Amino acid sequence: NKKSVAVTNMINNGEYKLNEAEFFERDGCIFTGWNTKADGSGKHYDAGKTYGFDAKKPTTLYAEWKVKVYFDKNDADTLWNESVWGTSNDGGYIDSDGRQYYDNGDGRYYTLANVDACMKEPQIKPSKQGSSFKFWSRTKGTSAEAFSFSNSKITEEMTLYAGWSSDALVPLHVFTYDPSDDDADAVDRDSWRKTSKVEL
Repeated sequence: NKKSVAVTNMINNGEYKLNEAEFFERDGCIFTGWNTKADGSGKHYDAGKTYGFDAKKPTTLYAEWKVKVYFDKNDADTLWNESVWGTSNDGGYIDSDGRQYYDNGDGRYYTLANVDACMKEPQIKPSKQGSSFKFWSRTKGTSAEAFSFSNSKITEEMTLYAGWSSDALVPLHVFTYDPSDDDADAVDRDSWRKTSKVEL
């Protein structure tokens, strides 16, 4: 497969219709347009649309490749806190860091992340009674570690699992003591008053 195509017959400040990457393909990736930077962080150009370019200054456009990054609640009894998102026209949700989509087949949300680039952590997080959401992780279980959104480049489709911690149960010890009770003579009343307490 061709990796690049040179356009040499452009007229200065003329318009050029960008192709839809018929000559390019990348396994497991979705083509979403063109970009002035290889990691997708530059200016985006839609495939199939017409743009004006300065022919005196060479312009390099890179194919934008994205992959699906799924977010798994990692617990069937949890809920999605969708209130932090606004609805989009395609039935998904969108937050300040990008569009999220819902997969009706397995009940998971996913986002389209740029290949070979880091992605931002989504605002949405699952919630469940008796537990607190800790982080997103590549693995499940007690040995799971937090996924580093700022340092990990996305290279393929993947799933991030919710990491949970059980909410701490606060012990509450209630003591009753009746000094007038003769059966309590065995208790050192002064010692009891000094050491007994309610743990909060």
